[in-house]
Amino acid sequence: MTAAETMTDFSPLFQTGSIGSLELDNRLIMAAMGNTLADGEGRVSDRMIAYYQARARGGVGLVISQFVSVCGGDVMPYSLCLHNDSFLPGLRRLVAAIHSCGAKVAVQLMHPGLLLLLLRTIPESLTVKVPSAIPWLPKDLPYRETGEGEIEAYIGDFAEAAVRVKKAGADAVELHACHGCLVSTFLSPATNHRKDKYGGSVENRARFPRRIVEGMREAVGEDFPIFVRINGSDGVAGGVTEEE
Repeated sequence: MTAAETMTDFSPLFQTGSIGSLELDNRLIMAAMGNTLADGEGRVSDRMIAYYQARARGGVGLVISQFVSVCGGDVMPYSLCLHNDSFLPGLRRLVAAIHSCGAKVAVQLMHPGLLLLLLRTIPESLTVKVPSAIPWLPKDLPYRETGEGEIEAYIGDFAEAAVRVKKAGADAVELHACHGCLVSTFLSPATNHRKDKYGGSVENRARFPRRIVEGMREAVGEDFPIFVRINGSDGVAGGVTEEE
């Protein structure tokens, strides 16, 4: 085989693969991508089911859902929610619909944090949670530093949501830890200036996501796959680098 032929040989993508106990028909994965197809209460809609079914029919081995909010007090408008059992029936419908098209399903869990800044206006009911107050945050922004008690509560929220993902029949759960969400801002030295055990060293900055993963693992058992999505670089001065 020539070098040119090697560069255009994508056959490995269509080989079976596994992630822990999860067996995939191929290695094509639809990464989580945001949309506004949830209804006004954060529940699965018929339009959302049709959206994911169309992509599953395209032949991907694994579909990772858009992010799902784990805390009822911190929800992006028209995004999915999973902070109590009332959201389970809709998620079961979505998982079953994707399975019916031949793909496996992972559900991504997130706390929005600074991603609320993507909204044109922040609803009065929401407060932007951050690891620490940093100079470049707009002074009129409704933000608040996350206290240790809130951190403990969020760790529990992620674990409980992961159990709901498993109960819904999904094949894996993913922690959103990138692009400005609360977990990623704890990881980044550009946004985490804390002086307690959740700030400073790499070990301390990683403590929050590590404890979330540990809590989810204890909750869902040893065999249920857990993914963590992180960015290799923050792309901003003083942020996480590829080397780190």
